[in-house]
Amino acid sequence: MITKFSGLGYSNSNGIDYNKLASGNVSSARYLSKLASAESRGAIIMLKSNLRREIYKISKSGGDESQIKAAIARIKNVMRKADEKIIKLNNEKRMKERIKQERRAEKREEEQCLSKRYKSKVYNRKQSERLNVVRAAVCEEKEIGDSENYRAYTDAGTSEMSTANFAGGSGSSIDVMV
Repeated sequence: MITKFSGLGYSNSNGIDYNKLASGNVSSARYLSKLASAESRGAIIMLKSNLRREIYKISKSGGDESQIKAAIARIKNVMRKADEKIIKLNNEKRMKERIKQERRAEKREEEQCLSKRYKSKVYNRKQSERLNVVRAAVCEEKEIGDSENYRAYTDAGTSEMSTANFAGGSGSSIDVMV
């Protein structure tokens, strides 16, 4: 995991000393551990930019060509794994969104079902009330029609009306003719 190379350059905070003509160490394990601990897309992108900077520094170090190629290959391997992790995080994010949408859809379906139940209960209650009013009116009409006072009143009224119609006038003209 550690590739040694010799080079001329400047010191880096990542543990690589380019000022010496001696060999420096590039540890991909350090970046792999950072990659493993990164749980957000932003952290991985930051790690990739650090790796690109590292590749630039190594390529400009002026060391042994084979050592530089080996170090860059290790860093590019870490970058490839970082890309894979970004893809996995994106897939996880999409899956979470799908789960949330399914929950929302289930809630919407439940809400729609409850709304339909509510609307049907309100509709049934209103229909029941209307029918009760109509039934009460019909029952009252039947009771009134069955009562003796109503029958006597309507029978007397119809007999007077029929005699008035036969006479051809109102009730006072009947008195005069008789």
